[in-house]
Amino acid sequence: MRVQYVQQMSQGNGKRSPLQPNPRWLIIAAIICAVIAGLIALLAPAVVVLFGVLSGVFVVWGVGLWILNVFR
Repeated sequence: MRVQYVQQMSQGNGKRSPLQPNPRWLIIAAIICAVIAGLIALLAPAVVVLFGVLSGVFVVWGVGLWILNVFR
């Protein structure tokens, strides 16, 4: 891959400099990054809520069992 790229650059037919890659790939990469970031942003609150609900369930469960044991 690298050898082919160096050959293209040495032949002079590569009009783009290394700092200007194909815009299509940049756009695709940007879309992929945005999708991943969006998934993380959407899932992070869900994970927080999930753990919050689980902790609440365990607290209620523990307190409920404790009360049942006290009054039994």
